[in-house]
Amino acid sequence: MKKFTIIYSLFFLMLLLFLCCGCLGDSGENDQEKIKEFAAKVNSSREYYDQMVESDPNNATAWCIRGMYYNNGNFNQDEEALESSNRALEIDPEYGLAWLLRGYVLLNTGNVSEAELSFENAIRYDPGLEEFIPEAGSYNSGGSNSYCLIYSDFE
Repeated sequence: MKKFTIIYSLFFLMLLLFLCCGCLGDSGENDQEKIKEFAAKVNSSREYYDQMVESDPNNATAWCIRGMYYNNGNFNQDEEALESSNRALEIDPEYGLAWLLRGYVLLNTGNVSEAELSFENAIRYDPGLEEFIPEAGSYNSGGSNSYCLIYSDFE
C-alpha cells in the first residue's frame, strides 16, 4: 500500500510539473478538454487521500500524507493540511513527520513562532528531520514561497 501511495504521489506531482511548465500542453483548441481532464485527476486524487483516512481513521501516517497533499504548493489548502497534521498528532503525539508538516503549514500561514515550536518537536521526536527544516532567515510570512513536503522524501 505504501509503495502504491508513493508511486501514485510521484506520478501526480510529475504530471502537475509537466502541466505547469507547459511541457504537455499545446495552444490548440483541446486546451479546455485538457483542463477538464486535469481537474478530474485532481479531484480523484483528493478523493483518494480523503478515502485513505476514512478507511483507517486511526492511522497517523494516512493523516500526515493527506495533509501533505493539501499542503502542496498547487493547492494551498492550509486549513485542511493543518487539520490533518493535528489529527495525526492526536493519534501519535511523538510523530516527527506530522510535527514537521504542521510547522510547514504554520510557516506558510505566517505563524512563524508556532512553526518554530513544531519544528523543535519534529527534531525532538525524529532527529533525522533536521535537514528538512528551513533556516530562520528564509521565513517569508505572507510571501510567495510555500513550503511543501512530499512523502517519498521520507521513505
